[in-house]
Amino acid sequence: MRKIVFLAGLSVASFLFSVALKKDVSAHRNSAMGLECASCHIEGPQAKLVIRGVPAQFQPGKTYEVTVEVISKLRSKSDSRGGFAVQASAGELKVKDTKRTQLINGYITHTIEGNSVRKWSFLWTAPKDVEEVTIMAMGVASDGDYSPYGDAVAVEAVTTVRAKPKKK
Repeated sequence: MRKIVFLAGLSVASFLFSVALKKDVSAHRNSAMGLECASCHIEGPQAKLVIRGVPAQFQPGKTYEVTVEVISKLRSKSDSRGGFAVQASAGELKVKDTKRTQLINGYITHTIEGNSVRKWSFLWTAPKDVEEVTIMAMGVASDGDYSPYGDAVAVEAVTTVRAKPKKK
């Protein structure tokens, strides 16, 4: 009888383990898949996301250095402190810091090394043929337990418009 109970328990444990593997409950330490951070990172405290360097009016073709910072009182239990993803509705996003940021499928996001900070910089080149651009960002302040639970998530967007030509 003990053997049957043991084998049944082992079967249930194996099944639950395989389900957990298929659901991929691990965190994305090496990048964000897009602006869906809040779909996994849940039940955490408040955070604020700040986007700096985007002018109110952009000059077509000019490149701007943009900084994204996740501000949270959440303390990390490990070297995993945060992550982010940024998308622009127009223009070109470019990597400035190859150690901490990368470009994946049109998004600027963190690398594994970039997961150890909560502030990142990148470049954005303004478009030449668009009147208005929105830069959208999502950031995570990680609690460092390498799970999606208990992390703080923040979202921000800034809109900039094309500068009017100066009259001569």
